[in-house]
Amino acid sequence: MTFIRWALLALMLGGCVTQPVIDMKGVAPPKSAVIVDVPKLHPAATVGVTVPWAPGDKWFHFSERADYYFLAGSPQGPQRVDYAQGINEQAMQQVYNSPKPVPMGQMAGAAFAGAAVGAIIQASADETFRKSQSFAAEILKVYPDFDLRADFMDALQKALRGHGVTVSVSSSGADAAPRLRWPAAERTQDGTNVLSTAGADGFPAVDADLLVQVSPLAFFNAPGPLNAYRRNVSVGIALYDGRTKRFLGRQNVWFVAGDGRFEYSTYDGLVADLRAAAPALRQALLSLVPDVAEIIAGKPVVRR
Repeated sequence: MTFIRWALLALMLGGCVTQPVIDMKGVAPPKSAVIVDVPKLHPAATVGVTVPWAPGDKWFHFSERADYYFLAGSPQGPQRVDYAQGINEQAMQQVYNSPKPVPMGQMAGAAFAGAAVGAIIQASADETFRKSQSFAAEILKVYPDFDLRADFMDALQKALRGHGVTVSVSSSGADAAPRLRWPAAERTQDGTNVLSTAGADGFPAVDADLLVQVSPLAFFNAPGPLNAYRRNVSVGIALYDGRTKRFLGRQNVWFVAGDGRFEYSTYDGLVADLRAAAPALRQALLSLVPDVAEIIAGKPVVRR
């Protein structure tokens, strides 16, 4: 998939389709909040179309699809894709769709060319996939104290206190990738969308106006083997009434780069620029904190 097609997909998912928005009408501005902690983030480098902020019934945040981006447990990471077969099939499809009859020799040549190109791209993709498994370790070689989770949580608490909200952090979520703690459902045009069936008794109520759950994701991602790596950064937010466990809503916020400075045509180019790329990934995540804090504080932020 070319970058243009990926960008159009992201635009469609992120803008044209209605995003879930937390509506705090009828809820008094919170004076206190408990934030459920998250594990350390896994700043990965992946290949494949990944749009965590996409709206819809199935939420990427707080699901098993996001587990790879947290350093907790042993979540299954991205799988290698068979690009060679796909490219060969596309080449043959173009031959079959040709308006003129294609001689057998030309058809065989097209098949050979498609297979050859596919094999080259596949070999490069496989090598990149192998090397990318150690991307987080590469960052730590340059920045031994790199910790996106600590930076994000510290900044979020400070921002909420700036809105007059007393904040505490529950450490109960630090050992596992985020999941919604209490039942959660939302009304849609098609009926009711159930986001969580977690038992209400599995996690105790808190003495605070809000129970806040966040799912911060920050990694580098290339839509396909021929596309550039870019920062893929977003935060999923879920709010509950802390005392009654009533679900108040969910919302996504995501980072949009203003330029192409931190885009890398190859994985090796990304690693070579880690002294700049790693801080840029951190900055992208922290740039979302003001929006996240305003949403929690009852000041709606709508990204369209």
